[in-house]
Amino acid sequence: MPSRTNPVPMFENHPGRKFVGEMLRTLAGHIEYVRSVAFSPDGATVASASDDKTVRLWEAKSGKEVARLAGHTGGINGVAFSPDGATVASASSDMTVRLWETKNGKEMAQLAGHTDYVLGVAFSPDGGAVASASSDKTVRLWEAKSGKEVAQLAGHTGGVNGVAFSPDGGAVASASLDKTVRLWEAKSGKEVAQL
Repeated sequence: MPSRTNPVPMFENHPGRKFVGEMLRTLAGHIEYVRSVAFSPDGATVASASDDKTVRLWEAKSGKEVARLAGHTGGINGVAFSPDGATVASASSDMTVRLWETKNGKEMAQLAGHTDYVLGVAFSPDGGAVASASSDKTVRLWEAKSGKEVAQLAGHTGGVNGVAFSPDGGAVASASLDKTVRLWEAKSGKEVAQL
């Protein structure tokens, strides 16, 4: 099979113009589909997640690859930066979330407990917690520092594709194939609404 790269295009938005954006550069290097992308909080780094089982970190200004984070045994479906930019979380089809140091690419923790693909990941606004969304129909909450699972949010009847924390960190929202969004208390894991 011939080698191919799947690039990550970057655009610059020009407010007030009809044209939405101008391509700045293409970040090329992945050899399978790119599933997710995120900017670091300071905008200096871009993380990309791919079916090639790697997360790549790129210098946003130059487009230079600065790190390749390898260790997952399945494709990577989601990626997120911690609020301080020091950590990247990756969600994988190997049923784990991994936490990585952005400065050196070292794996800090492997969050295991899901029983199917992990499709999405998010940090709490204070960086103290990580939420993961899975095809196993659950959201799990983890302590970012220790990697310990602190809650399992169950109630969806279909796989959970996405997860997000509220700006104050008090609530978690989950999006599912069951055609619902559910809201949960972050501290207790209690479901508070179904949208």
